[in-house]
Amino acid sequence: MWEEKTGMVEDGPTPVMRFEHSQIRQYLDAIYQKVEGRNPDTDREEQALGSHNRKEERTLYPAIDNVTVQKNVQPCSAA
Repeated sequence: MWEEKTGMVEDGPTPVMRFEHSQIRQYLDAIYQKVEGRNPDTDREEQALGSHNRKEERTLYPAIDNVTVQKNVQPCSAA
């Protein structure tokens, strides 16, 4: 939806978010492995997840709302 409205396909926030999503899969696997091994040291992975979530919530969702606002639709950033 963002790319369609803005024309930003190769650059902009969504390619960055997609790249980070691929990294997050690795972080979640690492956390799973640590939990299985009873290793509580997941700080690095948890920090990366928090950083990513903040980027989405503070930057991407409001930007999407700005270009896609429709009547009677709750904005992403209000969730």
